Amino acid sequence: MALVANFLYCGFLAGKNESFATNSLFALWLKYNKFTVQQSNHYPMGIAAVGVLATFTAALYVDRTGGKRHWQIGILISLILLVVSIMTLAAPLKNNVFFVAQYLSGASYAGQAIFFAWANTVCRNDIEERAIVLASMNMFSGAINAWWSIVFYPATTVPKFKRGCYAMIGTTIATAVVTALIVYLQKREARSHTVGPDKFLQGGTVTVIDGEALEENSLKVSVKKSASDKLHFIAD
Repeated sequence: MALVANFLYCGFLAGKNESFATNSLFALWLKYNKFTVQQSNHYPMGIAAVGVLATFTAALYVDRTGGKRHWQIGILISLILLVVSIMTLAAPLKNNVFFVAQYLSGASYAGQAIFFAWANTVCRNDIEERAIVLASMNMFSGAINAWWSIVFYPATTVPKFKRGCYAMIGTTIATAVVTALIVYLQKREARSHTVGPDKFLQGGTVTVIDGEALEENSLKVSVKKSASDKLHFIAD
């Protein structure tokens, strides 16, 4: 349950980490600094391009690593957006700094895809749980979006966007913490499926005769003995 709850936080945080891009901060900044209408329309398109590239690269990396390295992408996105926030706070009126910061913020688009894929992987053995978790992640993020932009990213904060930068620093740090917590809980849950030979499996009675499992109390269990002399119980 704790693992599922943390994925709900991930759904919320991943959506908030996209705030620089989704709230058109770059377009507002360009207009404030008297860029032409054409420039204000075209320059922000680079953020979406970075987002597409980041999402594809992250998905390819997770796939090539066997679907076991989602957390590394989560930490990397947190670090990138933390740097983006600091750059924006430090030099909001310097064109080269702000341009680089805004384009880097496009990496945030990879967060939603990676966290949803991670939740789907963790919940793959329980269809009902997976449906509830994925739907709740979307719902939670949408509910917060209803007021998040109004509070932290109003147009009146251009060109420094201090309030939004502080909010982004908070969500990026929280993302890293929640990501690390999910990794810990996932490993703990995996260890809980490994039961020593002197321990009992809750929920039913297992009788082992010559390495074979019998079905008792309506619980069908297969037993496998590992090299470490532990018995792995897998309930059907």
